[in-house]
Amino acid sequence: MVGPWPHRPGTLRALITILKGPWHVICPPCRRFAPMEVHRDDLDRPYEPCPFVCSRCGVRAEIEQEVPKGFALTEPARRVAKPKPAEPVPAAKPGPWHRPSF
Repeated sequence: MVGPWPHRPGTLRALITILKGPWHVICPPCRRFAPMEVHRDDLDRPYEPCPFVCSRCGVRAEIEQEVPKGFALTEPARRVAKPKPAEPVPAAKPGPWHRPSF
């Protein structure tokens, strides 16, 4: 026994873990595909509906293990990095840091 699955079911993490092998993101209207690359930030996103969108036509893509015949290989769209939020600066404590005792 290895124990229960510690993550949410129905996520890209579960899809990658359970179903081994290469996965592809395909766009049926454009008839093109790209190898599926999942970044660490996207592992807990649900895979239904597909979180990938075609960068050309804007249609929601599909995740498939086998590429249909006649589809052209394309480069995955570049991921736009989200800016990190600024860390709040802690407020300085008023008064002396040490109070002497007499």
